[in-house]
Amino acid sequence: MSYKIIEKECKRFVIELGLRPGYKTSNESSTVADIKKWYLTWQENQLKNNQPNLAGIINETSFVCAFKDSNSIKAMHEPSVRIEGELTREYSPEIFEDNDKIKEIVFDLAETIGKQAKQERVHVKVNNEFYVLEK
Repeated sequence: MSYKIIEKECKRFVIELGLRPGYKTSNESSTVADIKKWYLTWQENQLKNNQPNLAGIINETSFVCAFKDSNSIKAMHEPSVRIEGELTREYSPEIFEDNDKIKEIVFDLAETIGKQAKQERVHVKVNNEFYVLEK
């Protein structure tokens, strides 16, 4: 099989967030279906407002951590999602060179989904720059 290169310039982003609000395991989690629904709504709103749109892939994952609490050690995991996407010059020529605008759009998506999922922190990577958005 042979493939032809149709686009070699792209800028990638990653958004990672938990699905359970807060740190109590008894809190009810959002679902991957919820994240997909909120992501699609965000995309529709972008298009309605003639704004650039970000396509992506949503993967279900888990945050895993351990920490000391008083004199005990606690280990836990939280269901989470990882959204991976990219912008290409071909499909986003109007913003491809504007890294600040790209970050603004990715942050807007991350904040929108993070608020819906009631998350205190959302981890974002845009073009090898890493950010933690905090409420």
